[in-house]
Amino acid sequence: GNAFFDYQGQDNVFWDDQLSRLTKIGRLGDTIMFKDLPNNMRLAKVANRFNDKTSQGQSYVVVCGSRNEVANDPSLGDFGFEIIEHFQNVDINPAAHRESVFFMIALEARDQLRQLMAWQLSQLFAIVPLVLTGGWDHTENFLNYYDIFVRHGFGNFVNILREVTFNPLMAENLTFQDSKSGSYLFETTGSYTHADENYARELMQLFTIGVFLLNDDGTKMLNENGEPIPTFSNDEVMSFARVFTGFVQSQPRGNFEENDSSWNAIDELIVDPIYHDKFPKHDLTGGYIGDGYPLCVDLPSRTFLRKGATYRLLGDSPRPHAFIDEGTPMNDGPARVFELGENSRLREILCNSVNGSCQFQMTVTLDSNIECDTKECQVDEARVLKVHDVYYEYIRPPCVEQVFFNDSKKVTYKNSFRHSSCANPLLPHAAEACCTEGNGGTLTATRYTEYVFDHERVNFSAANVRCSRDGLSQCDFNFVQGDGVVGLHWTNSACQIAIKVNPEGKVAIVYEAMANIIHPNVHKDNMNYFKVYWNGDFPRNSLDENGGNSCGNGECSPLEDGGCFCYIEVDEEAVFSKMPRTDEVLSKLYIGA
Repeated sequence: GNAFFDYQGQDNVFWDDQLSRLTKIGRLGDTIMFKDLPNNMRLAKVANRFNDKTSQGQSYVVVCGSRNEVANDPSLGDFGFEIIEHFQNVDINPAAHRESVFFMIALEARDQLRQLMAWQLSQLFAIVPLVLTGGWDHTENFLNYYDIFVRHGFGNFVNILREVTFNPLMAENLTFQDSKSGSYLFETTGSYTHADENYARELMQLFTIGVFLLNDDGTKMLNENGEPIPTFSNDEVMSFARVFTGFVQSQPRGNFEENDSSWNAIDELIVDPIYHDKFPKHDLTGGYIGDGYPLCVDLPSRTFLRKGATYRLLGDSPRPHAFIDEGTPMNDGPARVFELGENSRLREILCNSVNGSCQFQMTVTLDSNIECDTKECQVDEARVLKVHDVYYEYIRPPCVEQVFFNDSKKVTYKNSFRHSSCANPLLPHAAEACCTEGNGGTLTATRYTEYVFDHERVNFSAANVRCSRDGLSQCDFNFVQGDGVVGLHWTNSACQIAIKVNPEGKVAIVYEAMANIIHPNVHKDNMNYFKVYWNGDFPRNSLDENGGNSCGNGECSPLEDGGCFCYIEVDEEAVFSKMPRTDEVLSKLYIGA
């Protein structure tokens, strides 16, 4: 039949404008089965309100709230909550909601100095609502952004920068959301395009250091010619722009204000490693971003069992958040997962049993070193662990992988006709590939029969040991067959690291190996140049400029299209001959922690 609406107390034009926002479930007097309600209304509180019995025994999805979200107050009735001490109705116009909340807090909040600091900071880190998705009629995402400055009004400025950088509104406002690295675009399109520079420039120019160096009294520093000294150049803008690649929105979820299921402007952005630039990025002080962090090769063995190791709850899905691996295992049965043994101390900690039942926590950090148990003793690096029917993800501590290293080995996917690359044999970069002779002389390989989990990675030495236990050895295989075949696998083939040097002295990494296909990011034709700090002059092709040095007096080879090609060898030597002072250490030892 037909339905006729009579909007009491409101202009019908307003209701017509908002009609698309209403969920239509039936006519007055109709009987609606709970199971037939739209998804956004099939909620426990709806069932309880109307005393529905059919929903009993159904499963529900637990959705986390936003940071500092307040709980419902039953005394206010269904669907009610307080914004501050005294609940107030706000203007029914959606565009006025956030303004109403702001003025209520400005008038009634007891922490007026903090609120004043927050307002001042919000003027520095300004965003423009009209250029944002949902900028006109959304409230929660803007209040969530504003709360950054409320939280840190009396805190550390670096914490503000971090939260602003990972906020979806700022990322959309200054256009670095979904920015992709030049290396990714070169790999997928064959053309090189620089990363979006908008946020990198504004971060320095507007949010932090400004355009010119300043004296303590605020006047500009001048060079010997009496000219102001700039704080950064376009080289730094381009370097920092590569930092802000791969920033994408978190997966959509429930429990926040949104009518678009593909959009999440509340939760922090995540970094997609596929889109993120993987090459070195120089900073403003003559070093590189990452200086001062430990080198990955210096991390102790089995860091996942050491004090400070951190685990994040994944729930009933083994899908990790912190890393992405290629493909799924090539087997017909269930995937092999890293399930902790019953006598494992780590299992006991993650379970957090109370009265015989696990009380899983969202984040768990070890407060002391613990001993390994059975399978744990075989693993170089943990990833996802199973505890009963729940999964935790191990979060490896931040560390730096150097781009130049000696004795590199070729790694490739299960099929040697896929992309190959070079890897540091001291790091757990790939799985073992244990070889036998196949039909027709084709080298086939299999994984170690006792490998622990499908996406497990080990270093080159551990891969050799595993193969020997099966009576096999590593080789430069053509194909890896069997179960658990995902990601990269070690070969016993050497891999040579070289560089291309352009006329500006920037370098691009080139890998050379016995392979059908080298990964585009490190192929001889790649354009992924980055800045290095030369000790003296750099190799210059005489064709690029008059007075070139014949590519380092013949140490390197000239390239036909300009620049020089050089093979790399890493030399290490002691910096100090006696015990240094603290200031000497800090000024000279900035690689590693």
